[in-house]
Amino acid sequence: MGDERDEEARLRDVALQNAQSILVARRRAEDALRQQSEWLRVTLGSIGDAVITTDADGRVTFLNAVAQTLTGWSQTDALGHLLSDVFRIVHEDTRQPVHNPAIQALQTGTVVRLANHTVLIARTGEEHPVDDSAAPIRDESGATIGSVLVFRDVSERKRTELARAHLAAIVESSEDAVVSKNLESIILSWNKGAERLFGFSAREAVGQSITMLIPPERRDEEREILSRIVRGEPIEHFETVRLAKYGRRIDISLTISPIRNAANEVIGASKIARDISRRKTLEARDRFLADLDDRLRQLSDAEGITVTAARALGEHLQVNRCAYATVEEDEDTFELTGNYTAGVHSIVGRYTFRQFGEECLRLMRAGQPYVVFDARTILGSRRRNGPRTR
Repeated sequence: MGDERDEEARLRDVALQNAQSILVARRRAEDALRQQSEWLRVTLGSIGDAVITTDADGRVTFLNAVAQTLTGWSQTDALGHLLSDVFRIVHEDTRQPVHNPAIQALQTGTVVRLANHTVLIARTGEEHPVDDSAAPIRDESGATIGSVLVFRDVSERKRTELARAHLAAIVESSEDAVVSKNLESIILSWNKGAERLFGFSAREAVGQSITMLIPPERRDEEREILSRIVRGEPIEHFETVRLAKYGRRIDISLTISPIRNAANEVIGASKIARDISRRKTLEARDRFLADLDDRLRQLSDAEGITVTAARALGEHLQVNRCAYATVEEDEDTFELTGNYTAGVHSIVGRYTFRQFGEECLRLMRAGQPYVVFDARTILGSRRRNGPRTR
């Protein structure tokens, strides 16, 4: 009997020890679970995105501080409510309700992203454009026991995108050429104004060096411009000459500004080029007329005046022949006088309008200049018709 009692006592001790071990293990597991839950709660409460979790029925079990701010629901008020009550979303244009991604994640067991152009309507009626995604929460067996919804307010991003779109529209519709380049002088953007001014399409220009627009004798300008841009210095109303397609030279005024990245580092430059060719032409004309007036004021004879005027005009226009024509009374012939030549034969003499055509007569009657681009046609006419020359 004594041995049986001892055996029972020993078994009770073993059972008690096992029960105590199980209890300790359970307490440790519960403590670990609580620590893990607390760590998860603190983590979700600290991240910058809004987080909402639900149970398998789609009822709210948790909101972090950001989610409470955006939805207008406190944790206490939201617990147990259907997610659709707390997280109300509509399409920003149609104002129609949008499928809730967390509910879809519960139904499909997959990660679901929110459609674009979605607006969250807070409990207060305030609206926030949002971007989000949702995923199912699974237990160890793989069964879906809830969902987690992560979303963020994209108001600032929307404003930035809208501002960029407006800026892009302004740049693209500008009459001025607007070009951007990096610090290696490679063209990054090229608007319609640049296409009109320089003659190169965006496809031809982007990726090329900006030096394709710079005359060889002005290449030092680009080095000076880059050195100032790297220092963060803007350049305003810098008047220079640039090359258009096929080598045509254009007088332009440049305004150049540094382009900076998010770290405020200069990474390139934006250039606005305005065609000032007409202004330059008018300025040169005014200087020419003032100079011509000074030179002619000292002369009194008609021949001296026409010769001096022809020479001055020829040099100003950079042509190799310039003369004045006097239409005779019969209006069928005219006389060229005051001839200026530079490396070509003189064509002073009388001519008929038939040799030059009706356009010549019309312009002369209107007091307008008549320009001949190929003097060989005149010389040929002279040989055929034999005008008298001086």
